[in-house]
Amino acid sequence: MAGGVDVPLVLASRSTYTGSRLGGLAGRALVPGDRLPILPIGSQPRVGGRELAVQNIPAYGNNHPLAVLLGPQDDAFTEMGIATFLSSTFTISSASDRMGARLEGPVVEHKRGADIVSDGTPFGAVQITGEGLPIVLLADRGTTGGYTKIATVISVELAGIAQAQIDDTVEFHSVTLNEAYGALREQERVIGELREAMA
Repeated sequence: MAGGVDVPLVLASRSTYTGSRLGGLAGRALVPGDRLPILPIGSQPRVGGRELAVQNIPAYGNNHPLAVLLGPQDDAFTEMGIATFLSSTFTISSASDRMGARLEGPVVEHKRGADIVSDGTPFGAVQITGEGLPIVLLADRGTTGGYTKIATVISVELAGIAQAQIDDTVEFHSVTLNEAYGALREQERVIGELREAMA
């Protein structure tokens, strides 16, 4: 695959978005027996002589510990519900997609039900459905939603959940706003070092 996948460019991309049936093979998911043509080697520009330091190469694995900021509706959950959320291991469901990582596991208990007046849904918000199961909202989430949001995954850890696969496990732990900012500053420092190394 050194030359890349030879499918038509759509909006300057060769990726597939099944929700709108754009790109790839007729905008659909691949099925057994599909064949993807490959562009010839050398058809894409190559950059040689540069490597990332080992400590800067993400290693996602199959377990994803995710730091979260509790809220904005954590008061809609019982103490037991919040304790369950922060102490349990959840599994990524096959129903997951670009809208959200749907999780299976113990029920997170609401005080009075899951529904709220719809409000904004940031990337990484953790909604708890009426069945008491978390959904981590991803790139194709709606701009608003009507389920209670127990927490939001901090921005530096969004890549980890976005790269997660079906049957991977997820564990949540609460951090403070200052800790979230500290993690963001560290990420920006590493990016700055990479930028300087590439100059």
